[in-house]
Amino acid sequence: MDILDQMILTIRERLLVRPGESIVLSLSGGPDSTCMAHLLARIRGEWNLKLHFAHFNHELRGSESEGDERFVRSLGKSLGVSTTCRALPIPSKRKRGDSLQAHARTLRYEALEEIRAGGGYDLIATGHTRNDRAETLIYNLLRGSGVRGLGGIPIRTGRIIRPILEIDRAEIENFLSTENLESRDDSSNQTTGYDRNRIRHNVIPELERIMGRAIVSPLVRTAEMATDISAFLETVARGWLEESARFDEKRREWRIPPDSLRQLPRAVAREVLLLAGRDIAGHRKGFSFEGIERILQHEPGEEATRVTVSGGLEVRFDGTALRLGPATGEPEPYDVPISLMDRVTLPWGGTIETCKVPRGEKHENPAEAGPWRVFLDAGSIVGSLRVRSREPGDRLRPLGAPGSKKLQDLLVDREIPRWDRDSIPIIADEAGIIWVAGVEIADRMRLTSRTSEILEVAYNEGDC
Repeated sequence: MDILDQMILTIRERLLVRPGESIVLSLSGGPDSTCMAHLLARIRGEWNLKLHFAHFNHELRGSESEGDERFVRSLGKSLGVSTTCRALPIPSKRKRGDSLQAHARTLRYEALEEIRAGGGYDLIATGHTRNDRAETLIYNLLRGSGVRGLGGIPIRTGRIIRPILEIDRAEIENFLSTENLESRDDSSNQTTGYDRNRIRHNVIPELERIMGRAIVSPLVRTAEMATDISAFLETVARGWLEESARFDEKRREWRIPPDSLRQLPRAVAREVLLLAGRDIAGHRKGFSFEGIERILQHEPGEEATRVTVSGGLEVRFDGTALRLGPATGEPEPYDVPISLMDRVTLPWGGTIETCKVPRGEKHENPAEAGPWRVFLDAGSIVGSLRVRSREPGDRLRPLGAPGSKKLQDLLVDREIPRWDRDSIPIIADEAGIIWVAGVEIADRMRLTSRTSEILEVAYNEGDC
């Protein structure tokens, strides 16, 4: 079966597209999205599809980015497809939780939805492949994700479809070569400065060497089974919530009978809490594995307890019900010691991990580490380290700033919601703040030519 037939089979079996629908294609100009564009263009007549190309220039690679944009415009013209190209620069100040890549991805999806809705299109298509799904499974596995994360990239998310998700990257490259079709190469995909690139270029080849065979197909099979299990758990958990719990519209909170919840299989009980949290917060973040275990292990008759989780959610036990709703008060302050090789669990179940290592190649671009992991100059640490909540009068000199700034002002500038500010972990030494997790590094901790040892600090906010 050639890849055109494979894509058609995927579309039909997964009910991705109906004849007569209109689709916005997200095109980087790389091999994957270019292949998708050619394949969909070949069936548009038979399927009566209306296509539109969308390309976004993040202005990160200078003339290379400009060349990508010219290529996509030319591709649209040659295939007779209308095309939108937009400059979409990445702001230097990003919201908490956004790495460079993550923020660029968020901006693209927002812009794609704007184009889709504004033009009256039905769907958005992205060029993710089988390899992307396998790489995402490994990435999520190493983060400690639950079964949903092991599903990797879903073939459909609302109006977003991935029609070539069941096609291998090697098949795509062979198709483009055989058909003499050009595409662009993104040089940033070759760097090992990003976790996902290291998985692609280092981890998977080494695993294949160890196993003596290709591993993408078995990984994708695992992802498919995990997706099916996740869908089943969600169906069971949703049914239990509707039947056994009660949603208070006025208070916007779920009231869940704790005894009945504890009688459920653990996997279903976890999914119940995740779904209830999503109903209120609009996302599944806020519950870590440790946080959910704390809730499920709360014994009947224990003193009423309030557990604040990130994302503006709070769990309260009042003796007869587990009440999950928006946070109503300030979380309890915390202050715990942490060593240079350590793992600390925070009150809501999030974790801070530290690791002192010699400086290496991956540390040369510290900005690429992302918001949840930072590389700090271990030699600049003064005395012992602590993880704590913010305190009155906290100040720091942000990375590259000319002077110090109040932490409160920094959090306001970064648009951190009020309900999240007191749960943001502060890593401090005896001289003051060295990192506000997910927000800012102190300038005195920056890497310099004299840095020989690195303190890697990672924050897992808590998602399951």
